[in-house]
Amino acid sequence: MTLCSLCKGIRIDNLVPYCPPGQEDEEFTVGYSHQPSYRALEISSQKCPLCKLLLHALEAGDAAADRMPEEVRDEAGSQIWLIGGQEMIFNLNQPMRISQIGVQAGNAWRDTVLGLYTTEDDPAAISGDIVGREISTDPASDRNFAFINQWIRDCVARHTECAHTTDLAVNMTRENELMPLPTRLINVGAQDGSEYPFLWHSGGSTGQYVALSYCWGSGVTLTTEKGTYNARCEGMELSSIPKTIQDAIAVTRRLGVRYLWVDALCIIQDDEEDWQHEAAQMGTVYRNSLLTISATGSSDSGMGCFIKYVPSPIHPVKLDYQSHDGSRKGHMFIRPQPATITESLDRSPVSSRGWCLQERFLSRRILHYSKHQLYWECQKHCVAEDGTITSRLFKQSFNLRNYGLNDDPASIFWRWCLLVEEYSKRKLTKPSDKLPAISGLASEVYRRTGDQYLAGLWKSNLHIDLLWESTPGGMVRPQGFRAPSWSWASLDGPIRYAGVNRLAKAAMPDIRILDARITNVDEDRHGGVSGGYLQISGLLKYASRSDTRTRRPIDGWGSSVPWGYYLIGSNSESVGIAVLDGVHDEAPRDLLCLKVSYNPGDDSPDYNVLVLEPTGSTPQEYRRLGTGEVNEAGWFDDCPNAAVTIV
Repeated sequence: MTLCSLCKGIRIDNLVPYCPPGQEDEEFTVGYSHQPSYRALEISSQKCPLCKLLLHALEAGDAAADRMPEEVRDEAGSQIWLIGGQEMIFNLNQPMRISQIGVQAGNAWRDTVLGLYTTEDDPAAISGDIVGREISTDPASDRNFAFINQWIRDCVARHTECAHTTDLAVNMTRENELMPLPTRLINVGAQDGSEYPFLWHSGGSTGQYVALSYCWGSGVTLTTEKGTYNARCEGMELSSIPKTIQDAIAVTRRLGVRYLWVDALCIIQDDEEDWQHEAAQMGTVYRNSLLTISATGSSDSGMGCFIKYVPSPIHPVKLDYQSHDGSRKGHMFIRPQPATITESLDRSPVSSRGWCLQERFLSRRILHYSKHQLYWECQKHCVAEDGTITSRLFKQSFNLRNYGLNDDPASIFWRWCLLVEEYSKRKLTKPSDKLPAISGLASEVYRRTGDQYLAGLWKSNLHIDLLWESTPGGMVRPQGFRAPSWSWASLDGPIRYAGVNRLAKAAMPDIRILDARITNVDEDRHGGVSGGYLQISGLLKYASRSDTRTRRPIDGWGSSVPWGYYLIGSNSESVGIAVLDGVHDEAPRDLLCLKVSYNPGDDSPDYNVLVLEPTGSTPQEYRRLGTGEVNEAGWFDDCPNAAVTIV
């Protein structure tokens, strides 16, 4: 198969949006005009390999979610466009730094993305026009370690966002970034592997170390316990160590770092006192590490970090490259785009685990070994092995540790709500870890605000934090006490803060906190709790619930699930909605509504309420049943203030 004339005409400078200097008011190019219609692309794909690749990309996955009408395939409305890069307008006299090409059929019928790459020594790479690179089938290749070392050097020396202090030294290098070491570390031994790794007690010294984030799964066959502690300090044969930890040791050695922190080996697993002490330090462990290795694509510690990348069966297509000024000539390749960052990182096995949330968000630098390729993620950006550079909007929206940025408490509390929503979707092997597994993030919020932490909520933000809502399908209550009923940590299952953006900006508190107490189970005041209560003064009023529940859409295609109950006032009319936690059939007929806050509106305010029921233990003592919204103006006007205790 040979390239068609249109594919042969593709050049780096006709792929990008461009406006000649001084002609900003004139119409500018928007990319490369390819086949005149979808039908023309289909016909050309029979002979042209690049047209075949373009058609395959447009027909695959989400790009083909909407079937293009037959009559449109022949029209100019299905014109094929190729658009290089991610900038709105390019300056052709500067390196274009492209690694992707957008493919668009018509205005909105279909669009997808293809990868654009070249080799390191090609003029297309030397010019800086193409930053895309081939993905290695071997994650542990020498080329990848050259990438990793360069990423570390650049980040340490240049990224103020990633520094452990606001005072970033001008001459900061990888060698002089020294931090307090965790209690215990694995000494990985010499780079040549001539020494067994062994467990080492740091004695409070400073230095550099790497941390590991991974899924235990069923494959952690080697841990440190009271009876094996001395043996671990003497040395461990690599063959006895789970594959993921073996690979992490190999990476640490290749990077020239002496120490590695792994929870299974650096915490004495059957010593409750040691576990509680070390678990409370985990946030600091990941925050202070030079680098965190994440076995992102592995669901089990026996799988390893180095997952072989399986290339697409659709082969790349080679094109001629020429720089804009004609001074450089080389080659470039167009290929199917690997999985997106969202697919590779945010939907990975480690992103389903509770402990891994704070490990990711507190680490300053992460090396992701995904199923698809290698990724570098820091506070500044995410860089893929294939050369794609992305601003990590997902991580930045949660970011609690950027110094000097968004330091106002309201912004920090809003980010905490987003983190809790994400955390609640994740799984924990031990239900009792619900609060300990997020204590490092809670410590970061405390460091930034100084506010009182209340089993997953913040005292100054209770008028918002109390209003978490169970998602359709209900929640599961674990056996035994884990947190007070008003804390999301008392239940398992995804929660959300209904309209958190609106609440954070507009909700006005309408309660007074008389007292707030938590009893911690250990020294970590941001960890597990054994008891707690809130004493609140506010407006209370009973409403009846409807017999049937309302329904909420779940997928945009007409499906819905049972959700809340209508709140019925004394006039037998609906005054709002109540969304209850747990098993709905056990809810009493009459629901006590505590007015927590209100949202000022143009016509009448909405009242955000906490739904309560008496515990029966002592007068005025209640437990949470759920949340709700009352939209009947003046509904609380005839209610006096009352003090209640919620447990």
